[in-house]
Amino acid sequence: MKRIKHFYTILSLFLILSLSCPAQPLTGIWENSERFIEYTGKADGTTEDTLRIVLKTYYRFVYEDMGTYPVKVKQEDTGNIYSLNIRYQGFRTPVTTSVWVHNTGLFSSFYKKTPHNIVTDTQQSRSSLVSAGANADTQPMRSPLTAILDGFWVEQGFRDGILIYQQEAPAFFDAFFFNGTQYIKFRYWTGDFEYKEKYARFAFDDGLQVTVPKFIRQYDTIYSCITDNGSKLKNYEKGSVLISDGGNGIQQLTLTPQGGGAGTHAVGDVYPHQKYPKIQGLPLYYDETDGAFAFGEPFLTRSSISDLQEEIKRHNSLKRPPPEPLLKADELDFYWERIKQIRKQD
Repeated sequence: MKRIKHFYTILSLFLILSLSCPAQPLTGIWENSERFIEYTGKADGTTEDTLRIVLKTYYRFVYEDMGTYPVKVKQEDTGNIYSLNIRYQGFRTPVTTSVWVHNTGLFSSFYKKTPHNIVTDTQQSRSSLVSAGANADTQPMRSPLTAILDGFWVEQGFRDGILIYQQEAPAFFDAFFFNGTQYIKFRYWTGDFEYKEKYARFAFDDGLQVTVPKFIRQYDTIYSCITDNGSKLKNYEKGSVLISDGGNGIQQLTLTPQGGGAGTHAVGDVYPHQKYPKIQGLPLYYDETDGAFAFGEPFLTRSSISDLQEEIKRHNSLKRPPPEPLLKADELDFYWERIKQIRKQD
């Protein structure tokens, strides 16, 4: 009886996590502890859309308007992933990035599901393209929760978010391949590469063999997960994945490194996430329709403010209490005798 109850509990959590969210509009005001960002779309199409950035400076005592930035936005068919081309003053080439809107959060760094190949016949090197789901005959037993992440995921966007200055293309981005309760993590590096339709291959401990794109074009730059002419992926981290119920309908993601590939850069701590060096019980956000997931906290959340200009005026007109002195008068202790001696010497 307990096993049946446990099964239905896991199944219900899986169904909740798998429910797709309706299309979330990008238009509106977003904020975090450091800034506001307001996206305004131009319905007439005669002028460009804009991003307005307001910084919360001086310990959030002052809201400083940094102006607006022209932006071209392309909404993907799924509805909640947006491609942004932001133009910064003094630069001819716009910055290209992506954001994912999930519920009330805006993620500037997230992972998007990408097609991959499962090798079904190694002797004849035949493979079948997989974009979602997996071959049940080659997959290990898993719970419904871990199964939602099965497949190949590539990082999108900027980890630092949307800034007031132009960012360069990242030197690298991460990729995950989830296989039941196992995962492999590796990186794509930028370099002087020529884009070719080639594949990198690797295998899991259970024997599942996979190929993924060796080259990926992203941020108007070409990246490769293998820096030489080979096709075998050697530098990667491998381990186990656990998705658990964190309460309030929020799932938690835990990745436990358990080794690496044969390469010199395959040690688990060589490739830590700059914000989340250890992925232990972090909130997990997932949408099957969008083919996207993220962990940690969103870059921005939707603000309750409806008029940003009025909020700036209201906030900046507030009178702040004077700062407390570094040293209070009753805490001062002068060495008067020593001061008298010094004065006599002069």
